Amino acid sequence: MQKADKLRASGVNLIDFGAGEPDFPTPDHIKHAGYALWKKTSPNTTHRRYAELKEALVDRHAKDFGSR
Repeated sequence: MQKADKLRASGVNLIDFGAGEPDFPTPDHIKHAGYALWKKTSPNTTHRRYAELKEALVDRHAKDFGSR
């Protein structure tokens, strides 16, 4: 969050996917994608899988809203 704050202060327009709860329900296609990733892993999901999901969310947001 500190890095995002510094980037924002320097004028970078970004969306922080760090801590916090969204103010809208998670869309079904995102829930399904997350569940599909989860099912491919063991109960001890690796951080690598979380990184894949985060990147997929960032890519989708960029596609829908031109944020990247």
